[in-house]
Amino acid sequence: MWEGSGSFCSILGFRIHNLTYEQALGAIETFIAEGIPRQVVTLNPELVMLSFKDPEFRAIVNSAALVLPDGVGLLWASRMLGCPLRERVTGVDTVERFAELASRKGYRPFLLGAAPGVAERAAANLARRYPGFGVAGTYAGSPSPAEEDEIVGMVRQAGADILFVAYGSPAQEKWIARNLR
Repeated sequence: MWEGSGSFCSILGFRIHNLTYEQALGAIETFIAEGIPRQVVTLNPELVMLSFKDPEFRAIVNSAALVLPDGVGLLWASRMLGCPLRERVTGVDTVERFAELASRKGYRPFLLGAAPGVAERAAANLARRYPGFGVAGTYAGSPSPAEEDEIVGMVRQAGADILFVAYGSPAQEKWIARNLR
């Protein structure tokens, strides 16, 4: 169990972990060390509202191993509810901070999604900023279930330590949930 796993705030039925960037990275490192696939979700107010129309998405968020508070509205709500979240932990900044950590420790992520060429450019930009950073692979792909077996095989063969998925919400969370194991 990672440090901080029990520290969370409940907002509109969501368990949102109450942690800093450093604690989030520590949790991710624990997940990598344990070698058990886990889903991390970055939640913002727009996704909370979407979840009221999409029960499948709501269930996925509530079953995630780590739910990061990616939205200032969640910080405001947490304060009003008497459970102030420590800080906003955005997905983009978490990836950036992970890249710095990976450059020092040799972690190799796989970047999946976005338009063709975007993941490759992102990997190149991160490698320029963080010498020593490298990826296990990149692929645009699609959140379509028809491509899942091929994509999962590609990610497994690459030997990635972590998978970042950029298909947009809720498609990316649903893709991860279907393919977590």
